[in-house]
Amino acid sequence: MFTFTRHVVDFYTARVKTLDTDEPLLVIWWVHHVSSLHRMRLHKLIVGLDVNCCSGGDPVATLQLCVDRNCLLFQLLQARTVLDSLRAFLRDFNNTFVGVGICSSSFALDRDHGLGVLRTIDLHELAAAGFGNTLLRGTGPAGLVRRVLDREYKPVVILWRRWDAGTLPLDMVRYACFDAYVCFEMGREMGAHRVMV
Repeated sequence: MFTFTRHVVDFYTARVKTLDTDEPLLVIWWVHHVSSLHRMRLHKLIVGLDVNCCSGGDPVATLQLCVDRNCLLFQLLQARTVLDSLRAFLRDFNNTFVGVGICSSSFALDRDHGLGVLRTIDLHELAAAGFGNTLLRGTGPAGLVRRVLDREYKPVVILWRRWDAGTLPLDMVRYACFDAYVCFEMGREMGAHRVMV
């Protein structure tokens, strides 16, 4: 039996469909779904990426991916396995994964779950280069969203809650979805797929 919930999360006018699951086969369905929806631009797919842990020293509990208005919240610690299709998606050089502090996120994914992410771009660096303002390297996610998307973004402070709890409350799902979605939107807005890494 598959464990999952589907949510629609609103961010301004965007309605973001979110799949929250610990089922590896549904993760593969999501990968195929977004790949087929965006098959015309598979050679330059931008994917927002974020992770969450229960505390600073704990392994990564959730992986959030977002392509356009389709987000995945994969509960890694609840999953019975991770299938090779997800590994292939993360290691596909045609996919550009963008995030705030993505280097530490991708390192933790590889260390804790053997999920290497091949092509990553940190949104701090991309914004600093794109806007010619090195101060953006130290800006938090809300400041980046304000500068890049001209939107107000006030993430709820729930970082160290129980991300390994199985069924996550809606506020945690929204938090995870928003982070991955705004990463995707900022990467798209700044043309992350054109950056050579």
